[in-house]
Amino acid sequence: MKRLVLIIVTLLMFQCGWAEDMVGAWGLPSKNIGGINYLLYEEKGGVVVDNYNSWDGRLELPSMVNWEGKDYPLIFLSSIAFEGCKTLTSILIPETVQDIITSYSDYLCERYVIKSPFIGCTQLESIEVAENNRWLSAADGVLYNYDKTKLYNYPCGAKRTHYTIPEGVQFIGTSAFKKCVNLASVSIPNTVTQIFNSCFSGCSNLEEIILPDNISIIYSGCFSGCSKLESIHLPENLTEIEINAFARCTSLRKIVFPEKLKTIGLGAFKDCQLETLVIKGNLDDYSITKLLRDLDGSTTIYVLESEVERYRKLYSGTVLPLDATGIDAATNLPSKAAETFDLQGRRIDKAQEGINIIRQSDGTTKKVLFK
Repeated sequence: MKRLVLIIVTLLMFQCGWAEDMVGAWGLPSKNIGGINYLLYEEKGGVVVDNYNSWDGRLELPSMVNWEGKDYPLIFLSSIAFEGCKTLTSILIPETVQDIITSYSDYLCERYVIKSPFIGCTQLESIEVAENNRWLSAADGVLYNYDKTKLYNYPCGAKRTHYTIPEGVQFIGTSAFKKCVNLASVSIPNTVTQIFNSCFSGCSNLEEIILPDNISIIYSGCFSGCSKLESIHLPENLTEIEINAFARCTSLRKIVFPEKLKTIGLGAFKDCQLETLVIKGNLDDYSITKLLRDLDGSTTIYVLESEVERYRKLYSGTVLPLDATGIDAATNLPSKAAETFDLQGRRIDKAQEGINIIRQSDGTTKKVLFK
């Protein structure tokens, strides 16, 4: 059995292009020099900052490290080099560092590769990179690749409550914003095409986010534990939501699935308290089963009229036809509206975000979803 697993892992490494960059199960000589743990990576001609270092205050990593009388350039950081270091406040990465590397035994392909070595560094306000570094860069304290097409790591301790990701960024890396508890909102440009696993996981004060329409997959755990997330716009081109993507988003009350969405992963909405779910398209059978497992019957589901009976057979709660209720992505009151009520039948002065009951001047009523 162990041999079979080893063969599978080896094949995946080559398929994903990681055979050349693997670091074994590290398996390299280690030494603490100047308070930092290093690995000697002679094959690559340099040293690596090893896992789980501690540091108080500001740290300026050296470009050269003396290892038993010989100087080696610092060429890599471990992907968990400073994970959980709660006393690191700022860091300067020297010009010699080429990449953040990950043990092949844990992560295989790009979407799984963590290049966020400062996860859980709750006091870290700024990540800096030496100006003459040819592989990495930083802007506003955020770590990127050199040409700023990939965002690797946002500093958890940054005080700002809003961050705008620059135009030109295409990928937001695994765990890039994980546990950044000060952020309330993030603006993502239309150039972004992929947001990888656990990207915003544990951002407990994140209230709102709009995903660009280029996003087709929301990867596993992407927004898990965002307990204050009240509103999220799902892209029109979204086709899949992976496992635990919105797990424990306890403030999320409503969500609209776009027409192209077909696949929902296990636990995608686990421990959420959705009041309203609008499904504009057709989910596959397995996805429906997994989705309904996350709902306790209190969520009102709106589906295409042709799908109503299918859902009613599987779900204990209320299922209503999307077309028959008049629910739409409206933003203004219908021109004939005379009175507006909430779902409990109470008259309100103006339409609220969510589902409203509209009594028109001709006496007819309809339900309208306002975003």
